[in-house]
Amino acid sequence: VGDFSNPILQFDYTLMVPAGSAIAKVADVDRPGVRIAAVRNHASTNEHLRQVKQAEFVYAETPQETLALVRDGKADAMASARPDLLLLSMNLAGARILADRYGAMFNRIVVPKGKTDWHAYTNEFVEEAKASGAVQQFIERGGSRGINVAPTGDPG
Repeated sequence: VGDFSNPILQFDYTLMVPAGSAIAKVADVDRPGVRIAAVRNHASTNEHLRQVKQAEFVYAETPQETLALVRDGKADAMASARPDLLLLSMNLAGARILADRYGAMFNRIVVPKGKTDWHAYTNEFVEEAKASGAVQQFIERGGSRGINVAPTGDPG
């Protein structure tokens, strides 16, 4: 149906842990007995499911319900998108967002399939907007934390 431009911005998928947690890196959760709270069928959850071999997922239907699993001691960490975790962490005293990530969402522009001239122009526009600082300015103006300018080119 469409072709995707190079990514414009990105936000990471990572983990939030409660105060006092020994979990320091994403890799630390993939152990027997560790419970990861996650929103059922969320893109960040689906990405993490492909990577985790030993830990157990504990599901909820909304981010707020997922946060409650961590707050109530029913999970050891919460998996989600960094911007969401940054907002939710304000409701869990001492919560910590891990610096590393287990994946990322890249936002792109879609052009109709087969419109190679449009696709080339869109990629050129995206790269110029990133290089000029315009994308960074838009992110800052929007006030969203945890969103970054995507790397140059197309990481895949």
